[in-house]
Parts: sequence; structure tokens; C-alpha cells
Amino acid sequence: MFIHLRKVLSLVVVLVALAMSAPAGAQIPPEQMTTTKADGGLVFHHLKRYAPAVDILEEEGPELLDRVETGLGLEGMPTIDVWVLPTVHDYFELNDHPATAPKWAVGLSFSGKHEIIVAHGGKRPPQEVMYTFAHELAHVAVDHARDGQPVPRWFNEGFSVMMAQEWSAERSEKLARAAAGKTLTPFEKLWNSFPSHHQSASLAYDQSFHFVRWLQNEYGDDLWPQVMREIRQGRGFKEALEGETGRSFAALEALWRDSLAESTTVWSILSDETVIFFGAGILFLIAYGIVRRRRKRAFESMEDEDAGEWSYDASRYPLPGQQSADEPPS
Repeated sequence: MFIHLRKVLSLVVVLVALAMSAPAGAQIPPEQMTTTKADGGLVFHHLKRYAPAVDILEEEGPELLDRVETGLGLEGMPTIDVWVLPTVHDYFELNDHPATAPKWAVGLSFSGKHEIIVAHGGKRPPQEVMYTFAHELAHVAVDHARDGQPVPRWFNEGFSVMMAQEWSAERSEKLARAAAGKTLTPFEKLWNSFPSHHQSASLAYDQSFHFVRWLQNEYGDDLWPQVMREIRQGRGFKEALEGETGRSFAALEALWRDSLAESTTVWSILSDETVIFFGAGILFLIAYGIVRRRRKRAFESMEDEDAGEWSYDASRYPLPGQQSADEPPS
């Protein structure tokens, strides 16, 4: 009996091992998928229930693609396939490809391939899906514009954040505090990769965006199209940027840091919680003093008036049930 039980248990272990080692099938049945095309060479592959979000992408996608192309000096990019799925990992299962992205990723684009994956699961609102789509679309455009030549990671991410308009007051405050505290990361360290720590990586995205936008504001909207054109001709990114601006990269970064410090000094002071609390207290005391002075002036003005005009005559204003002196007796 024990021998048979041992054999049964061995068979169960083998079956479980085989089940775990077998490739997982697609969790999304093909009949739940649909494909729609938008103007401008965008093709959306998505779950049918994601139609409301895809409608937004179809409507705003062509204009966004045009802005991205203009920002890089491109014309007529090839067709871009956009997959809108519950998770990024679903793309690999659906297409029977080995997964190459972490399961927590909400967006992905492929180098050398005009394809985007956008996660819509986890009750993500359509606006967040739009941000992710815009960010990854910018990555595809940068990859196409560089034509196989290397570009720094800070430019790739900074340009994508700028195109997706992902900036916010919170990110601005965080960058201001980092500038005031002199904790910004040198861009030479962000050339090939970003920090692995979440907070450090988040700051790297923020300062990359700000640097890309500052350079564009300083040297014109044609800066990045010119730089990318030089890169496609075989010139290095740093050399192309220095040639278009007339300054060394070190000088550009120093100027950006000085500009950031000047523009954020007041903000960093005003954003300090202690200063805000103290300032609110001062404003309260000032307002209280103004109210007291106004009340004092009002009472003084009443005391200066003719007292007889304000005196109460009981015979002229009787209480209920009493008779006025002007009325004849009843």
C-alpha cells in the first residue's frame, strides 16, 4: 500500500513539474481582441472593452505624432502598432514571445521596432493611458530619428517626458529642492543608464526633462531637429549639441544649473513648510489687527454722533401690550 502511495505521489510531482515548465498559453482569447486604425499611420490592437480609451488615443494620437515628428525634424514615419492590454506582460503571452520587461511596467517600446505596449489594467484612467502612450510614442520617434546612432539616456527620457507633458507641480517642487540642496545628478552619470533606486530615478527623469526643455528654450525649436540630423550623418551626440549651441557640454550644464538655482531659490524658500506656517501666522495677526482697528473706529464714530438721536424713548416705542403716547386711549 505504501509503495503504491509513493508511486502516486511521485506521479503527481512529475505532473506538477511538467505543468510549471510548460509555456503558458495566452490568457487573452483572440476573439476578445480587435484592431482599429487611426490617421497618421497608427494601428491599435486592443481589448474590445478598452474602446473608450482607444477612442481618445485615436483622436489625439495623430496630432501628438505630428508634434513629436516636428520636435525631431522627422517626416512620414512608418506605421506604428500600439497594443493596449491589461498588462505589458500580456503582450508577450499573446504573441508567444519571451517576456523582456518587468511585470510592473505600464508602458514599453522596442528599439528598432515601431511598436508600443500600453497597460490599461488596474483601473488606470484613460488620461494616464494617454500619458503612457505619448511617452512611448516619443521613444519610438527618437529611436527612428537616431537611425541606429547612440543618444544619451537623459535626452531620450527627457524628450519623452516633454512630449507627453507629464510635468506637474509636485515634480517641479522636487526638482527645486534638489537644486537648492545640490543633490542633482551630473548628466555624465545619466548618459547610459538611470539609477536603480526609485527616488533617484524619479529625480533623473525630472532633471532630464528640465534640461531638454531649457536647451530648446535657449537655442530654439530647431535645436533638436538639427542635432538629430547631425547624428544621422555620423556625428556624436555631444559634438552635435556643442556644434549647434557653440558651447561645451560642461558649460551648457553649468548654465542650466545656474538658471535653475536662480529660478528656484525663492520657490524653495516659499515651499518650506515652516516658512509657510510662520507666514500664515503673521498674515492672521495682521488681518486680526486690521479688523480690530476697523471696529474701534466704528465705535468711536458712533460715540461722536448726537446722543439724543440715538436715545431710546419708551413712550414712543412701546413694548407689546403697551400703549404709545401718540395713540388715543382705547
